[in-house]
This record gives sequence, structure tokens and C-alpha cells, in this order.
Amino acid sequence: MNTNNKIHTFGDNNIELQNITARDINIITGKEASPEIKNKKQEIAETIVNLIKQLADVKNPASTENLKNLETIEFEDKWSELLDAIEYGECVLFIGQDIATDENGNCLHKEFHKTVKGSIKYNEQDGFFMPNTETKIRVRAMKFYNKKFPKINKIGYNILQKLAQIPFSLIISVSQDDTMHRIYQKYAKEHNFLYFDNTIQKTAEPTIDEPIIFNLLGNAAEDGRYIFTHKQFYDYILSKKAVKIPTEIETKIQNAAHHLFLGIDFNKWYNRLLLFALNIDKGAGNYSLNAEKINEINKDFIAQQFKVSFIDSNYNEFTEILIQKCKEAELYKSLKDTFIENTLKNIEKLKNKAIDTDSIEKLSELEDEIETIAEKIHKI
Repeated sequence: MNTNNKIHTFGDNNIELQNITARDINIITGKEASPEIKNKKQEIAETIVNLIKQLADVKNPASTENLKNLETIEFEDKWSELLDAIEYGECVLFIGQDIATDENGNCLHKEFHKTVKGSIKYNEQDGFFMPNTETKIRVRAMKFYNKKFPKINKIGYNILQKLAQIPFSLIISVSQDDTMHRIYQKYAKEHNFLYFDNTIQKTAEPTIDEPIIFNLLGNAAEDGRYIFTHKQFYDYILSKKAVKIPTEIETKIQNAAHHLFLGIDFNKWYNRLLLFALNIDKGAGNYSLNAEKINEINKDFIAQQFKVSFIDSNYNEFTEILIQKCKEAELYKSLKDTFIENTLKNIEKLKNKAIDTDSIEKLSELEDEIETIAEKIHKI
């Protein structure tokens, strides 16, 4: 097979990537100054061949989900509008703390509250820790959300993994964790990830090709910093707009045709207040899931103040029907297909660098990058 030093494929990657040998990916140019460099390049070529063969084994399992009852959701007349908004990058997805639950439906973030008992008290009704506890909480938060949370967040991870296969241009998280970002990273899905850090941040406009994930209140998994107390939230509300949220993201939220809220508990007063800070367009299509968990007075307030409609469906059920609709509209792309495509692009870049490199040191660095790709393939 003559690849002409090209490894980018189209169509069914699991078929296209079979029967490749080191001769098909020859990165020796004949201009090397020493046999050592030639041998190193040949080793890289053979390693790349092995990576491509491993990618050929990355398959998408057939879906076993039972979808026969999903059309019972009272949302039938809105699907077309929602799909159009997704297709043109005009739907903003908001994800909240309630998505992360155990098998009994209990919020996993409460597990963190239990780990900081003792001298640190938590106000369950308001959703904040008591005053002057920020420093004590930070290290514990970083440890919990970086190590323990990813291991126990199986149900929430499964839902977000499904949503990651839909081309949202902008995803806003009000949760402490960075699960969606980790999913995008694992499957080599291109994106920009930002989180509130009390500074002015610049970014490009969110698009389908360059989506953005933004943690609205911080990222405890990264540095333990999140808005955990009343004082922190007060300072956040009083901070400049460009500090609270990058201007490009704020503009996208305000101009979007649809806003979809999953896992946000509007019984919490601060989540209702956040909608004022976000300046949600009342003329847009605004929808929130799990209506039965929101009491009537708060539901009426959200509906009247922000024109948010509530959908009587759980997150997994709604996500499944949304995926089904996106497949029908050709808006769906599996994470494994995304991983294969983008990994091939990365391998091709490394191969081209190897062709142009006549330095042992730089070739060794390329080998390290290739090893990193190999580790990612093994985790899929």
C-alpha cells in the first residue's frame, strides 16, 4: 500500500487502517547525517505503525439502550427547533451538580460535604460552608475532586459522556468538578477549557469547530478553588462582568437561540441569582430538566422571570432521546470515531516532524509524544 507519507483516512477507520507496515510509513528522507538518526526514524515509523493498528481495534459497541418509551417526553414540538439550534451552534448547554448521583439518586457532592466535617460546618439549605473556611476547604476539595470524585461519579460520567457526542458550541458548568473537560481530553476532542479564577480571561468565540467548556464558579479539581461560601459568592456577584465570565462567552450566552439546563437545582437561591448575572435572553428557547424536583413557587418564578420551561423527564431519558434525534439529523458523532480521527491527525503531525528533524534530541522528544498517544489509546 503506497500512502505517500500520508496516514489521514476517511470513512470506516477500522477498515482503512488494516494491513499497514513500516514500509507504508517510511519517514527516512535519505538526508540524515548519521546511521543513528536513520535508525531512530525507522523505530519511530514502526511505532507509528503499531499505533495505527491499535486504533483499528478501537470499535464502537452496538447500543443496547431501550428507546421505545422515550417519545413520551412532552417535548415533541420543540425537537426541531432545538436540533436546528445545535446544528448552527446556537444552543448553550448548562450542567449542574445534580447530574452527579449515586445509584440511589443521591448527589455525590454531598460526599464531599461529609469529608469536611468537624470544625467546618455546612449549611445544607443554603448550599454553602460557614464563614472563614475557604483555606481549610481548598486542599480537601482539590484532593476529593481530583482523585475520589472521578472514581465514584459513574452515573454522572455516563450521562456527560453521551452529551459529549453532541456538537454543543458552548457548555457551562456550575459544578465543582471538571468531568466534561476530562471526557473531551480522553477522547482527543478539540475544545478550550476555562474556569473562573477571579481574573479577566480572553478567549475565542465558541463555535462548533472550537467549542468551549467553562466552569462558571471555579474548578475544585484543578486547584481546590470554587465558590464555597456566602462571602465568596457575594464577591463574585460584585466583581466586574469580564471577571465573572469572559466577554466572548457572555455574548454567546446572551445571543444563543436556546439554553438547555441539566442538573441545576433552582430551589437553591444562588442558582436563581446566577441567571440574572448571565442575562439570559427571555425570547430564547429556555428549558430545564427534572421539573418534579423544583417546588412550584420557584418553578413559577423561573418561568415568569426568565421564561424557562420545565420538562418532566430525568437526565438520562432526555439525553437518550436527544442522541437519537441527533443521529437522525446527522448531528451525532461517537467519541471513539472522534478519538480515531483526531489521533490520526496528531500521529500525522508527529510523522511530519520526524521527517523534517535531523536531531536525536528532538526525535527522542517525538518518541515521548508518541508514547503519550499510546497511553491514551490503551485507556479507550
